[in-house]
Amino acid sequence: MHWRLASDICAAVIEFAKTGRGNVQRTAIGASRRIRIWIDGAAADVRVDVETRTFHVLRVYKTPRAG
Repeated sequence: MHWRLASDICAAVIEFAKTGRGNVQRTAIGASRRIRIWIDGAAADVRVDVETRTFHVLRVYKTPRAG
């Protein structure tokens, strides 16, 4: 993954952590504490720990670019 794309997905995770805004969805019905944060070209699977109010980034990967 190019460092600029990695930087953009990292910034998207941080922005969601700070503001709750972003392109976010749950990853599965049974995984209520797992979310996926998307940007054009990459995504991050994140586990939300409600008790400690932390995110654990489980995986970052490239996705097809739009258009």
